[in-house]
Amino acid sequence: MQPMTVRNAVAAVLWPCTQLASAATCTTWPAEVYLLRHAEKLN
Repeated sequence: MQPMTVRNAVAAVLWPCTQLASAATCTTWPAEVYLLRHAEKLN
């Protein structure tokens, strides 16, 4: 059996996909978050 911590981590990653209705938003959300964080580091 996998530890609950792993399950919780997976649930946290998948949460936006389960909460947002649009499949497109689900696929672009991680990229947008990455770009925003990367841009903040550059600035």
